[in-house]
Amino acid sequence: MKLRTLGVISCPLRRQRFPGKPLTMIAGKPLIQHVYEQVAKATQINKIVVATEDAHRKGCESVRRRGDDDFPSCATGTDGLAEVSRQLESEFVVNIRVDENR
Repeated sequence: MKLRTLGVISCPLRRQRFPGKPLTMIAGKPLIQHVYEQVAKATQINKIVVATEDAHRKGCESVRRRGDDDFPSCATGTDGLAEVSRQLESEFVVNIRVDENR
């Protein structure tokens, strides 16, 4: 069955400037958990996935995208989003960033 709206949280962990930033603890929880919990409040998003290599152990559903082991193969966050959206059928895809940086 095709989803109406898929929310994809882009969560690359291997960055040069701040490796592991989404796992940084803020008020007792990792940043990615804060983002996930806020997105879960959106009534128009039918399914949320985290596009990363490490979400399973955080209790989120994750989708592994090409380049997670060597992130440069995804030139932009939008490229990663497009790859994930091809794996999961939906009418709409919402691109959710863990932070403002790219």
